[in-house]
Amino acid sequence: MALTQEDLQMMSQLLDTKIQPIKDEIQETKKEIREIKDELQEVKADVQTVKTELQEVKADVQAVKTELQEVKDDVQGMKTELQDVKFRVMKMETLMENEIRVNIQRVAEAHLDLSRKLNECIKLSNDVKDRQEIQDIYLNMHYGKLMAM
Repeated sequence: MALTQEDLQMMSQLLDTKIQPIKDEIQETKKEIREIKDELQEVKADVQTVKTELQEVKADVQAVKTELQEVKDDVQGMKTELQDVKFRVMKMETLMENEIRVNIQRVAEAHLDLSRKLNECIKLSNDVKDRQEIQDIYLNMHYGKLMAM
């Protein structure tokens, strides 16, 4: 049995009819693949951007680490200086307790003695003044008597 041109055309149309949905699906799949490729390109670009930003963050973190180390060094230096200051304050407190307080106490005791002696001198001076006034009065009386004679 030989196939006629009409049979072949019908078979061709039948195959076209059957194959057309497959072709459509292939076209749709190609379209979806192109979209996926485009999205993949966007994702790659985003990943590249993230990588760049990550490098920047790494550089920033490294800078922060460096600054933190500098701060730690500064704090260590300050701790050392603080220890020196504490030691000097302790020496001053010891000096105040052992020497300055004792010397102040001596000065206070000497001041008390000087104050007593000054009061005694003032009293003695007042007594001398009083005697001199009395002597001046007697002198004036005797001088007056002598002048009257």
